[in-house]
Amino acid sequence: MRIPNVFRMRLLVIALLALLALFLSFSIINGGSKTITISSAVKEYYVSNTIQFKASIADTTTQDISWSA
Repeated sequence: MRIPNVFRMRLLVIALLALLALFLSFSIINGGSKTITISSAVKEYYVSNTIQFKASIADTTTQDISWSA
């Protein structure tokens, strides 16, 4: 039984997200002053092949980050 390409792509994106969750924080090249922290407890949801999650920036504002698979 073959796995459809859509599910394969979803599994790949989920695996990449799991790897990304290992690196809990990374810094944006914006003078090196802002750091985005991704928490594994953050709710993840799908909107037409797009994974969106909320990330909190160091100055306690929240920003939506999304990308398409």
